Amino acid sequence: MVIALPVEKADDRAYRTWRDKLNLTMKAPRPKEIVELLERMERFQYGAVDGPVSHQVVVFTDAREATDAVKAYAREVGADLVGVTTLKWHYLYKGQHLQHRYAISLGMRMRLELLQTSPHLPAAIEVMRVYHDLGEVTLKVAAFIRGLGYSALAHHPTGPRRLLHVPVAVDAGLGELGRHECVIHPELGSSFRLGTVTTDLPLEVDAPLVAGIADFCTKCTRCVRLCPAGAIPFEKSTQRGLTKFYIDLNRCVPYFLETEGCGVCIAQCTYTVKAARLLIPGLAN
Repeated sequence: MVIALPVEKADDRAYRTWRDKLNLTMKAPRPKEIVELLERMERFQYGAVDGPVSHQVVVFTDAREATDAVKAYAREVGADLVGVTTLKWHYLYKGQHLQHRYAISLGMRMRLELLQTSPHLPAAIEVMRVYHDLGEVTLKVAAFIRGLGYSALAHHPTGPRRLLHVPVAVDAGLGELGRHECVIHPELGSSFRLGTVTTDLPLEVDAPLVAGIADFCTKCTRCVRLCPAGAIPFEKSTQRGLTKFYIDLNRCVPYFLETEGCGVCIAQCTYTVKAARLLIPGLAN
């Protein structure tokens, strides 16, 4: 099955445009910790998202057995959240084609005590650390599946952009979509990053999570009030036939890049704060 995204669907041009502008105008050197992590990802991870498939095919009793094996391995190598959904056309960026049927969503939590410092450097370094470590997890899970004799492709959190990680995660049951367009988990809040692996290994699909989070987000405006870029809306809008809360990328992306990964909306999400209060004594409201 070949899945293609229609021309009218969004791509990542807004992100790339602002990234390129910022790289041209940035006067201060990037922090060395972030530079080192970026260099590791570019040198060792981005080129390893695919590889040869084993000729020895492991035959599973059923899709559940295969799914249990993949999820167990993903958690063993560092994933905190794992879910499975079928690969849908609207996950893909314009012009991308994949011959896989299933998408595995992988989540890795961030250290809450560091995330709470956002938009300052400790949080930015933590964001980049998780991107790097989660990237390694996506590579390992894809290689594990290829070792079983099935095609699999890693979709790195920051690498070559083929698909959108958020809708995959929502459909795979990792959480519900928040007002800030990030996934919210009942226990972790938004304090995790996402990667994806697509494959033709037959898997058992998870159901989307229904925990009242999206409904709560229509009433809570904490992230709107605290967003330093003023990028999160009070009201929903309709774009390309889909009605939801849309982040103003012209405000969000420049600030995100200037701060090397602003995560204020993630850190200050009501669900994230609730999780942080359980782990960080004396955390302010």
